[in-house]
Amino acid sequence: MKFTAYLVATDPAFANWLKHTIVDVEFVALRVVSVADFTDQLDRLAKADLVLFEMDVAEVETRCAMMEQLLERLPDVAVAAVGREPHPDVVLQAMRAGARDFWVMHRDDAALPQAAARLLRRSQSTPAAATTKAADQGRVFALVSSHPLDGIGFTAAHLALALQSLERGDSERQRTLLFDCASPAGAAAIFLNLTVGYTVLDALGDVYRCDQTLIDTAFVRHKSGLYVLSLPEDLLGAPKLDPEMLGRLIGILRGLFSDIVLGIDGHAGREVLSEVLPQVDRLVWLADQSILRSRQSRHLLRALHTQGVSLPGIGLLVDAYQRRLGLEPEHLAELLEIPLLGTLTGDPAARIQSMNTGDPMFKLFPKDPFVADINELARVLRSGEPVMGAPRGQGGLLKRWMS
Repeated sequence: MKFTAYLVATDPAFANWLKHTIVDVEFVALRVVSVADFTDQLDRLAKADLVLFEMDVAEVETRCAMMEQLLERLPDVAVAAVGREPHPDVVLQAMRAGARDFWVMHRDDAALPQAAARLLRRSQSTPAAATTKAADQGRVFALVSSHPLDGIGFTAAHLALALQSLERGDSERQRTLLFDCASPAGAAAIFLNLTVGYTVLDALGDVYRCDQTLIDTAFVRHKSGLYVLSLPEDLLGAPKLDPEMLGRLIGILRGLFSDIVLGIDGHAGREVLSEVLPQVDRLVWLADQSILRSRQSRHLLRALHTQGVSLPGIGLLVDAYQRRLGLEPEHLAELLEIPLLGTLTGDPAARIQSMNTGDPMFKLFPKDPFVADINELARVLRSGEPVMGAPRGQGGLLKRWMS
């Protein structure tokens, strides 16, 4: 069976390159001079298996407009972009417009037939979330706070890195995603010294075409291999997240990652939390020892309970714990009427330095108690144990205080 692909390109060299590189696909050049001209030819594309658009800095706006019109009319058609250079802004605009991949001329031509076959298979099959067996679904660990807090992004980033390190030596599918929907917006990516071009807001608009190709092309990766999806750091105020789309996105992503660390807070809104939190495998409620924060947590937890929202495996994690300063963890857990999971300790100055440099605590201060605590948290979440204990092989600062 020979597939049909339409190519929208100004340079005829793209057609020659594709015909000689991918022999199982018949490429048909589509001559268009404007968006209006392209609109008039949309009916021709109804029988296409694949549509390719040439992208460069000069034409990217026009071609993206064409791509968006095509997908609005024919959402099931596989779409990709081609170009001479992988200009970052051009690639990002193409992905946002709907391209599932970006092929660079004469860049790894040997792998191009396989990439084309992958696109064609996905255009003829159901979405990944619908075909993934329940046993293959990844785990989602939610780190939740009642209010915006830099500790959400910091802890979520380190927890994701710790889970990622636990997975080394496993199969290729064992991958971790840091999914930061919390405020301050983009904090987790900033703490990892990452610049995020493709954000949570973009992904929510791409729910129905989210697949492995989109992830590999658009999601930013930390040098550890960790994938990161966060809110844009220039977002002011509370994020406006569509509850249904966010729930669907999480459902799709858990079929593509082994572990997902979701950071979110009360400013996302009760409607969002009511949709998302029942989907997670384990809920870690992050709070500190202050009376103000504890009251905020209590109000939100009671509101969620009143609504009948399921909070799977919820446990309290007391952040920046210091003995004899504020509420003790056991008393705080009793106040919030949730089980105590554990505490995070460590030197506050070390944490600030890690935040400011963009280097994780694992690298800067590997002997800081926070590192032992976060590794223990990762182990407990992975194993399903109900509470954190003293990290293996180390007493930990809390244990030394209590001995």
